Amino acid sequence: MQNAECKMQNAIIRPMTPGDADGKAYVHWKSCLETYSGLMDPEFLAASTLDKYHAIALRFVETTLVAELDGIIVGFGCWDPKGEIPALYVLRDAQGYGIGRRLLETMLERLADCKQVRLEVLEGNDRAIGFYEHMGFRMDGTSNMTKYSAVHPVLGMIRAV
Repeated sequence: MQNAECKMQNAIIRPMTPGDADGKAYVHWKSCLETYSGLMDPEFLAASTLDKYHAIALRFVETTLVAELDGIIVGFGCWDPKGEIPALYVLRDAQGYGIGRRLLETMLERLADCKQVRLEVLEGNDRAIGFYEHMGFRMDGTSNMTKYSAVHPVLGMIRAV
């Protein structure tokens, strides 16, 4: 537990800067491969390259937070001021130390003026669903097919702020 507390305390949650694009792209790419294997179309995952994630890394810089541990970006989250969280990713090796919780709590603080916050999670991503439920989200009854997955739909979750 001491190692976990140390990692959590040493993690810095801060606004993203354009200089963080490489780290954000890597976290996004690597996390998708780690998390979505078996949940998403294998051809889509095989075609997912780090270069593709670099192409989107600088989107929404002003509404993105990064989690930095020992000078390395290990997670990120972004929010839409209208009350949506489109992305929250933490590298597998950095999970379980409260970094995702701190990212989510900070985004929820940014969304405090919203009556509720919504996000989507890939069906079958039980670890993420459990995390979000622990953080006060509940299923909102919506289910959509994502353009990225012919295997599983995404499920909507909502939380009052």
